[in-house]
Amino acid sequence: MKDDPARDPRPSRSAEVPEHPRAMRDLGSIQSLLEAVLGLNEGVHRLMFDVALLVALINAIPTGPWIFEAQVASSLVANGLMILGIGSRWGFPRGHGPLAGVMLVFGLVGALAILLAVFVATYSIGLYVPLFLSWARSAAAFAFTLAVGRAANDFFLSARRVNPRRLRSAMRRWERARRERDESAPDAGSATPAPASASTPTSPGSAPS
Repeated sequence: MKDDPARDPRPSRSAEVPEHPRAMRDLGSIQSLLEAVLGLNEGVHRLMFDVALLVALINAIPTGPWIFEAQVASSLVANGLMILGIGSRWGFPRGHGPLAGVMLVFGLVGALAILLAVFVATYSIGLYVPLFLSWARSAAAFAFTLAVGRAANDFFLSARRVNPRRLRSAMRRWERARRERDESAPDAGSATPAPASASTPTSPGSAPS
């Protein structure tokens, strides 16, 4: 009688990593939540770019009596509204802590430094290329607005507590905007269905392949 061939004592791979339906549902919920957070962050960066472009256009207007003061005031108002818009998209979270406040101050000081650096660099180029002279203030205002928006976004992301009602409202707005963007896309009919919304984490999700 021949001996049986040696068998691998280790369990099969399917036995090592069993598929648990509840784990798959939890993974789908986490994936949906992460995609919602990344979508909100993408919307914040889009808002920052739009406001920075608006401020740059405002500062591209040739100066005159009271025009420079009006440009500075309009730029500050636009930056303030941008900060409020960023906070609204994140639901105005609370509990930042003293370190977040210090980093916010450093970020605003850094934004001023970036404004001066970009203005000096663009103005210096304009001494040799006169076209850049008219772009110096616009480029500096654009860079300053982006830096302020980044500092404000980091400040709101450093919070420890969130308002569930405001956060759900922000995520519903993101989900509505994402749905409208998917429907307006030219290949919306052939696109794969998006995962479940983060506002309904109890709905079953599918694990990524």
